[in-house]
Amino acid sequence: PKMKVFLAQLRSAHPMLIEAFPEAALAYEIALKAVLIDGADPVQAFKVAQDKAQQAAAVPVAPA
Repeated sequence: PKMKVFLAQLRSAHPMLIEAFPEAALAYEIALKAVLIDGADPVQAFKVAQDKAQQAAAVPVAPA
């Protein structure tokens, strides 16, 4: 019963293409495992992943 919606949506799911951003991909993988295996809070786990991805993608600005 808990997986009913997930399994229904899986039929039309597409993989996320974040291979170009390995740090983001790793953060997402860690968050997903934390939620599905360890029972972590999804909102918190994916907020941490988002923060890590944004930090990895941030372009440093040269001082003026």
